Amino acid sequence: MNKTPAPFAPKDPVGSLIDELHGVLARLEEQTGGELDSVTDGHGRLFLLQNAQVALRLREIARQAAILNALTEQIALLDNDGVVLSVNAAWHRFVQGNAMATNGFAVGENYFAMCAATKGKAATLARTFSDGIRAVLRREVAECSIDYHHDSPTGRCWFTLHVMPLSDDHSDGVVLVNANVSEKKRHELSLLRFGTAMNASQDAIYMIDFESWRLVHVNDAACDLDGRSRAALLASAPEDIFATQRDLMTRTYTQLGTDKRALAPIEFLRLRDQRSPLWLEIRVHAEQSPTGSTIVVLARDITDRKLAEKRLYRMAHFDGLTGLPNRMLYKATLKRTLARATVHGWQVAVMFIDVDYFKNINDTMGHAVGDELLCQFTTRLRACVRMRDTVGRLG
Repeated sequence: MNKTPAPFAPKDPVGSLIDELHGVLARLEEQTGGELDSVTDGHGRLFLLQNAQVALRLREIARQAAILNALTEQIALLDNDGVVLSVNAAWHRFVQGNAMATNGFAVGENYFAMCAATKGKAATLARTFSDGIRAVLRREVAECSIDYHHDSPTGRCWFTLHVMPLSDDHSDGVVLVNANVSEKKRHELSLLRFGTAMNASQDAIYMIDFESWRLVHVNDAACDLDGRSRAALLASAPEDIFATQRDLMTRTYTQLGTDKRALAPIEFLRLRDQRSPLWLEIRVHAEQSPTGSTIVVLARDITDRKLAEKRLYRMAHFDGLTGLPNRMLYKATLKRTLARATVHGWQVAVMFIDVDYFKNINDTMGHAVGDELLCQFTTRLRACVRMRDTVGRLG
């Protein structure tokens, strides 16, 4: 039966020689920068073999090339003169449909020369690429990124060309990484359109993440309404902004998310920093998505409308000269008081007071004096009655 050979003993001459060669190898690697390497045979013996070292390096290069070719980003290596040293498969595919690909930017070609030879609309962009790469090679900048778009048969695509040195001292050339950022750009454009639409609204819009209970977005109108910056608003708690209790808001929003029904608008009054009144109409909506729930609150400043309603009500129910309830309001108040008196067994006194010879005052001294007389009479009469009594003008 064949047996596996025993490993060399420490005193074995060949084993001792291998140990000595191992030490020599370490010194050689330090002196030659790794030009010599060590490999092992089937028994674990160490020995020097130049061909094995080359094969290992070739396999490593192939492995790195496979990794680069698997990347979706287009990658190219340039030396200090701009000569293309290596490109990955994605770079080959990209230049086939690129307007700048006059000669394909193949290995061995000069990238700067290719950029200089580019004509038409792409010439300006090619010059930008060339200037950016030269700036990195000259150590004018540590690295640079260039955003640009490219119109292909399938539509417009956006890219970012990132230029980085291959070594810290910028002496070994640069690596170009060209990444397709179309999805990111479309997302940014979508957010920009969303933000533009939000800011075009005169209503204040607050978006609240239901899980974290934090504001995630507010529009310009919300900042103007609250008199605070966007950063200050986003750092605030929703219940503080709307001057209410958190548990009440949570119950309301939970009901909204469960019932899927729009809540009726809510009107409430709050004070501005200057203590002036601010009437708001609040509408609440729930937005469900796979990533979570968002509460959208629309706040509309209805102060002007409320003040106009108040003026209209006063004009309809109060005398414009004396400020007393007019005939309509006085009769409504009297009717309501008589009904309550009947229920509770109260007594109600009604007095009709006239000003004698008032017409003579208007005729002889003018209406302005007559109006002043009525105002003074009203003031004195109000001073004589109780808070719960009503004084009205019927004439």
